Amino acid sequence: MVVSLPSTSPIRPVTSDRGFRVDCELWVCDRNNNPLRDITSSAISATVTVDWDQDIAWSLQAELDGNPFTSLREFLAPFFAVTWNDPILGPVTVRRQLGLYAVLPPDRTYDRASVTTHVTGQGMTSIMAQGTASRPMNFGPGTDLGDIAKTILANNVDTDIRYDVPLTGVMATRPRTMLYGDNLLAWANDALQSAGFSKLTDNHEGFISSSPLFRLVDVETPSRVISTAGGDVFGVVELKPDRERFYNRIYLKSNDSTADKQLLEGFVLENRDRDDPFSIPNLGYSRSLEITDVKDETADAMKLRAHKLLEAATSLQTRVELDVMPDPRVFPNEVWQLDIRQDDGTLVVPVGRYYAKTHTLDLTRGSQKTVLQFLARLSEVA
Repeated sequence: MVVSLPSTSPIRPVTSDRGFRVDCELWVCDRNNNPLRDITSSAISATVTVDWDQDIAWSLQAELDGNPFTSLREFLAPFFAVTWNDPILGPVTVRRQLGLYAVLPPDRTYDRASVTTHVTGQGMTSIMAQGTASRPMNFGPGTDLGDIAKTILANNVDTDIRYDVPLTGVMATRPRTMLYGDNLLAWANDALQSAGFSKLTDNHEGFISSSPLFRLVDVETPSRVISTAGGDVFGVVELKPDRERFYNRIYLKSNDSTADKQLLEGFVLENRDRDDPFSIPNLGYSRSLEITDVKDETADAMKLRAHKLLEAATSLQTRVELDVMPDPRVFPNEVWQLDIRQDDGTLVVPVGRYYAKTHTLDLTRGSQKTVLQFLARLSEVA
């Protein structure tokens, strides 16, 4: 297990009895990610959480000694480095920035001689999420949906924020009008997802972009293989069922009379994976999520949306939280392979592929918790 540090200790190197070392830093940067000064010595604690399913994926919670930065005008950038001894390569170090964070005016606690700053930071998409349209904008049929998102941001967002919205190759089939006061991030994401692209998301350095969606079950090579036999799991394994999204069948369709025939007829996707206890064969019945006003412009985009919804729903009884060796190279749509058993060989969760949904990296303890969701094999219904 990672060596435990008192909660009042500043960020400092942490050595694990598993043979790796963690070194973390906290910097103040400008909004273009240019470093201004190192404030690691002021950090009492800091934790980064990355939840890829949220509109704002990156968040930072920290306590700082004193008042070492100016909120709104300056941004925070934590760094996380892991060093271990590779049997062939020798010592190997992976160092990555863990996001760039905008911070609204923080809470502060004063005693007679000192002040503690309580920081809640959010990734750079939070700036778009707080912004609204300064004027109405109209987009006609034939406009690339990526160009719609790009135009919205270019006309309403400070150009110092770094982003790149790609052209999608999918054209709008009907007029779209953004009204005064509409949320910028919601509008941009709606256009991109209608084309089968991801929501706008920051990378490790705070650069915002979007990329084509794909089915996670189609990923051929997992980025990490985690097994109890290999000593990859630290401490206990926690199963945390998601009881709010109980469905094993998705039905999507468009209600726009001008939409393509396939979109009007709709699309059905079912969970028939016998390894999943909440699939249709195992339960003996289906529970459907039906959305009849989908705005997707193509049948492929609608199919991808259905897969994403049902991939999320398979987490009902197969969402697991693990303590693992920290690795700051987290990325969206990451797939891990799990084989987790008790000492007598009893399986804790089904062996197979899992979506690495949420990562929590504690810079004070040098640890990582990851929440993963089982990826069932899904069946399309004609």
